[in-house]
Amino acid sequence: MEPMSELATPRQTPRHVLAMALAIAVLAGTLYGSGLDVAPLYVTKDEASYGIQSHAVATTGRDTNGRFLPVFFQEQGFPIGRDPLYIYASALVLQFTPMSGGALRVPTVIAAAISIGLVVLIAYELFGSAALAAVAGVLAAVTPVFFIRSRAALAVMVPVPFQLVWLLCLIRYWRAGRLGAIVTGTAALGIGVYSYLNMLFFMPIHMLCSLAEIARQRRWRHAVVVLAVLAALMVPMAAWQIQHPRDTDAMATSYGVYPAGLTPLQGLKDVLAWSSLSRRADIYWNAFNPGRLFFSGESSLIDSTREAGLYPVVYLLLLPLGAYALLKRPLTVVTVAILSVFMLGPVPGTLVGQETIARYLVAGPLATLLAVAAIDWLWRTGWLAARFVAAAAVVISLVLFRGFYVDYMGEWRVRSAIHMGGNLKGAMDHVLAQGSTPDLVYLSERIPYVNVFWEFYKRANSRDDLTGRDRGLSLSQEDWKSPSGRAMAIVPGGDDPTAPALLGAGWTTVAEIREFYGGPPTFLVLSRN
Repeated sequence: MEPMSELATPRQTPRHVLAMALAIAVLAGTLYGSGLDVAPLYVTKDEASYGIQSHAVATTGRDTNGRFLPVFFQEQGFPIGRDPLYIYASALVLQFTPMSGGALRVPTVIAAAISIGLVVLIAYELFGSAALAAVAGVLAAVTPVFFIRSRAALAVMVPVPFQLVWLLCLIRYWRAGRLGAIVTGTAALGIGVYSYLNMLFFMPIHMLCSLAEIARQRRWRHAVVVLAVLAALMVPMAAWQIQHPRDTDAMATSYGVYPAGLTPLQGLKDVLAWSSLSRRADIYWNAFNPGRLFFSGESSLIDSTREAGLYPVVYLLLLPLGAYALLKRPLTVVTVAILSVFMLGPVPGTLVGQETIARYLVAGPLATLLAVAAIDWLWRTGWLAARFVAAAAVVISLVLFRGFYVDYMGEWRVRSAIHMGGNLKGAMDHVLAQGSTPDLVYLSERIPYVNVFWEFYKRANSRDDLTGRDRGLSLSQEDWKSPSGRAMAIVPGGDDPTAPALLGAGWTTVAEIREFYGGPPTFLVLSRN
């Protein structure tokens, strides 16, 4: 097996390794894509917002503001704009299937499956072993955070395959110095910038690694070519920024990098203040909290089952051992790229005050590569005990993932339902399924983001006839006491005061909406003629 430090002739990937990567990607995609309408059971607010934009593009070619195929998708309450690649990908899916939460999650499942296939190829390039490449694919597929985030209709998964294409191309360029490899990797980064906002942080780091390797090989013409390729791919973003010069400041304040009302220079001063640096240092440190990484996962039940860590628990041993194994080898740009991106991954989250791994999902595949480096080192020792530990780590990961998967598809849906807003879908579907069109639909303002969800489910049910008929329902306003024509209302259940107020004004309850597992009504549908 070749040491990683050698700049050798290109390693030709055998057909059986390519076939294995494809097979593992397809199997992972099948597993990841099963029951997308069942778990998660409901769409979140951000999924609904992405879905509305995707449906608008799929049906009209324009965003919700009427702009034809925009670079970024601006909307009320989110002026900086949503990332385009996921929206265009899901719009393509909607050309073939009706809009639903499951349909909108297909692009992220595909992105995850492609990423797992790329991990197989990268592992083969690094370790020269088809067996280790297969292990890498399996471990990537059974990484809990990668599975759970692939099943959310959000852009956070989309940059990962672009980053892995870059890493694969960097390794191949490191081996053979071929221009085509480094250009392909650069093109992946240039396109990946439009996948998710975190690429504005990662892309320069990746490019620095590429340029460092080009400089090491003294191929200066290659540097000119890759910078030209990157510049060409950045033209649409540059043009957008010129047309929307305030977006940079809006981006910083919307994500909480610094308070609204400050100039960029004042914002930088605020970020560099000692109290700010101290708070962000705590957030960065917590991103590597072993309890979070290996046992409990994210704090939110939307992003985690809370019964499993972000990574398989055996990574508690494999990650530091894998880093040690890589650092024992002569230092290369590839080694620096893997370790630096893994360690710097939480930085985008710390800037906005969040340690959530959704901001740097590429850490999942990189953690897998470190784990495989550890398994490779353990196996190479030749010691029976070390080989037993290596084999046991893989088996334990598979067994624990099975338990995680059963919980995710079962009890987790019960635990997470209320955190996803409850069965608002059931209430809205009841109204949208009415044969006759109500004159007004009142939506209680006590339901978070109710207008976003109404627009989403209205589009999913193809009820354009209800456009413009919805009204906000607030008890401080009294127009709901005597609506003109037939009216329906969706209000919270439980001890919320809205339903009693409407019932006292002559409304009647037409449906009590419960969760799929039963319990008291989460929402009520009322009517008044």
